Order: sequence, then structure tokens, then C-alpha cells
Amino acid sequence: MITPSFNQGEYIEETILSVINQQYPNFEYIIIDGGSTDATIDIIHKYTSHITYWISEPDKGQSDAINKGFKVATGDIINWLNSDDCLAPGALHKVAESFAQSAITAVTTGVQNFEENGVRWNEITPVKKSAVEYLGKVLNNQPGTYFKKEEWNKYFPIPAQLHYVMDQYLWFCYWLNNKADNFKTNEQVTVYFRRHAQSKTNLSLKSELFRQMGKSFFNEYNLLFWSYFNAIDKQKAGVIECYFDKDYTYRQKELKFPVAGDPPSADILFNTYLFELLKEDYRCGYLDRLISNIPYLNKTLLNADDANAFKKMRRAKLSKAMLKTYRAIYWKVKGLGRHN
Repeated sequence: MITPSFNQGEYIEETILSVINQQYPNFEYIIIDGGSTDATIDIIHKYTSHITYWISEPDKGQSDAINKGFKVATGDIINWLNSDDCLAPGALHKVAESFAQSAITAVTTGVQNFEENGVRWNEITPVKKSAVEYLGKVLNNQPGTYFKKEEWNKYFPIPAQLHYVMDQYLWFCYWLNNKADNFKTNEQVTVYFRRHAQSKTNLSLKSELFRQMGKSFFNEYNLLFWSYFNAIDKQKAGVIECYFDKDYTYRQKELKFPVAGDPPSADILFNTYLFELLKEDYRCGYLDRLISNIPYLNKTLLNADDANAFKKMRRAKLSKAMLKTYRAIYWKVKGLGRHN
């Protein structure tokens, strides 16, 4: 278990204790700190006898810290735990048991989100039938998803340029290289995910910061798909280009994937991902972009539920003016404004 850390002295002791109190007989705990100036280092010193390896030095961000931890990790199963989150009691035993089948290379578990006001709710990665569906329709539930290290060996290092979707990069690589049968879902909660005022996840949801952080996340997320298709099909990459923020210099940041994936599934993946983008455009009322990109969708590749949703999209052109007015009022009431 790797914990990337920077100035989280308020929470990191709880994180450390949640790991070392697991009573699991064979685990490594690695802390990579980015040169904290708060109480973090003093807290780490209290528990050095229980920590396999730790270091505190300036780094290039979370991806860089995770890469450093990965280099020294030797365990069979691996994940990272942020310095403001905690493992649930018995988590490591539950995870190890889930890997009992030799064909399983990744396991997803339940994550309990909690806020400082006491509100809690659970999340679990939805079960899908194919690698393409996991890749095109599901965001990785990073805190609750554990991988065989031999699988991660194929994908590291994580590109240091990624600050928001390093987990999605690993998810993308994994599903280019695996089938649904290699992935197991265990609904038991293994992680408590803290949502506090300064967490990166919560900040990206604040209306006043949505333009900056929300766009940064989705720019990086779209970059995964754009980079993949740019290497194998320029036309498909061209369609995805219009979903970048206009100021995002993605061409200077193109990602190189260590696995090529299965070329015959590329059309299905593109169709699946584009459909998710079009659904969001429809939901948000970006009708010009929706109408211009619908022709690139292959409706024969849609399942029954998606085909019904597609019919609604095709009618968007007829009701454009009415829907546009409705969406403008909707976003005004929400107080978020409209963003591309």
C-alpha cells in the first residue's frame, strides 16, 4: 500500500493507523511525501517501525509520488491510499481473499464516502459485461480497486503530466489488455474516502472552481481516448478534439500507451465513448456540438437501452430552441453557469 502525501498532517495519522492496524501478516506500507512543512514528518516518525519505506522530498506531483512508491514495492497486490483516506477494518484480508482465483488480476470493492458533517454513502464500480463497456462507460473507483503488481508492471511509470486521471490511465491500460473475466467485484467496503473542503475531488465539484478543475479533469480524461485513437485512427481522434477546452494544448501532451489493445474493438470503443459524450451534451444542452457529432455515431453498435436514448438525441434538432431555453434556466438555477 502506497500513500502519496503532502501537507496532510491533519489527517495522515488516521490514515497510517488504519493501515498498520489491519492485522494482516504480510504487507508493505510505503509513504512518499512531497516535502511537507506541516506536522506530517513528525507523525511519520512516530510509526517508522511499522512503515516499510518512506521518504520526504520535493516531487512533481501525485503521479510522481506514486511512481516512486511503485519502484520500491514488492507485494503481489498493490494500490495507493491517499493521506486523508483510511482503510476499513479487515480490508486487506477481504482483498486478499478476493484474489483467490488465479485468473483474477484486479478486484474492485466498496468505498464509503464520508463528509466532516457525518454524512456517509457507499459506492461500488458497476458490473459490466465487456472490457469495452468498462473502458468507455465507467470511471475507475481508485480507492477501492486493487491490482496484481505483475499487471501494474506493464503500465508504469504513470505519465507525470497527469494530475487528475492517473488512476484512469491505469484503468485505460488495464482494459486494453484484459477481459471482464479477469476482473472481480466485491461489494464489501474496504476504504473510507474523505470528502473535505480542501480535497481535490471536492474542489472540482465547487461551482466557483468548476471551470478550472472540472475542465482540467475532463481534458485529461479525454486525452486518454484522443491519444489512443490518434495513434490508430486520425478521424476518430478528430471527433474527440472538439471536447477539449479550447485553451488545452493536448497535442503537446499526447500519451503513449504501453499496450496497443485489440484493433478490432476500436470501432466499438469509439462508439461507446462518443455515445457517452453525446449523452452529456444532450443533458447539458450543448445542442450544436451534439447535432454536429451525431453522424459519427454508428447506431447499429448500440444496445437496446442506448438505442432508445439515441432516438431522443435525434429529435434534439427539432426541439433545439425549446431545450436550449430550458437548459439555460436549469443551469442558472443551479448556479453553475454553462461550460463547454
